[in-house]
Amino acid sequence: MSTASPTRVLVVENDPFWQTILTTLLRDLGYAVLGPAATAAEALALAHSGAPAAALLDLDQHHEPDGLTLAGLLQQPRPLPWLLLRGTTAPPPTPEVQAASAVARVRKTFDRQALNEQLELALQLALRPAPEPYDRSRYLADYVFVRIQGSLTRLMLHDILYLEADGNYIRVVLTHGQQTLRCSLKELARLLAADGFIQCQRSYLLNLRHVTGLGANQTEVLLGKVTLPLSRSFHDLLLACLRRVE
Repeated sequence: MSTASPTRVLVVENDPFWQTILTTLLRDLGYAVLGPAATAAEALALAHSGAPAAALLDLDQHHEPDGLTLAGLLQQPRPLPWLLLRGTTAPPPTPEVQAASAVARVRKTFDRQALNEQLELALQLALRPAPEPYDRSRYLADYVFVRIQGSLTRLMLHDILYLEADGNYIRVVLTHGQQTLRCSLKELARLLAADGFIQCQRSYLLNLRHVTGLGANQTEVLLGKVTLPLSRSFHDLLLACLRRVE
């Protein structure tokens, strides 16, 4: 019968003494230790290859990037909960450190039992199930307010076929007419990206809900009876967004 692999914890610490202490305690607690890493480069390499579930990070890194920057880099390509290691004689944390997104703070101590208890509690906190992500579809995601002729007007997203840039204005083509508003297409593309809108050409932003097909040579997008140009630079991105069987 196979047993589950131990949870992996990345240790970033440049002091050899604390490297040994932390590694020993984590293994005693049943964790698999990645590292310890003494530099940011080592930490990133271990994070990318070892897929840790959490990280213990000493911000007192005397190299580039600094500890806070490293903490941010470790959040890619996926969020990584991390614990801040603080030395017994460390000065009070700076405002930047206090504002950092560490799950918990662990103070280094020569009291093995106290350090062990800190690590155990902090890691339990870091590894607890993540809260349910914010679901935009539950809150206002089916419409957007735009300013038309000085007044805020609600447009239902499913009613928008596409948007076309025309100088400093945007022509919003709806299933039942059209509206004109003053803003940039780039701004709207960022705002509506999570709601199924994608550019097919520099001047056009279409609603994926209404795409019915592509032209035979795939230089056009069909939205029912409407045909929009599909440029080469947006071709692969659009195809990646379409659910298809080939």
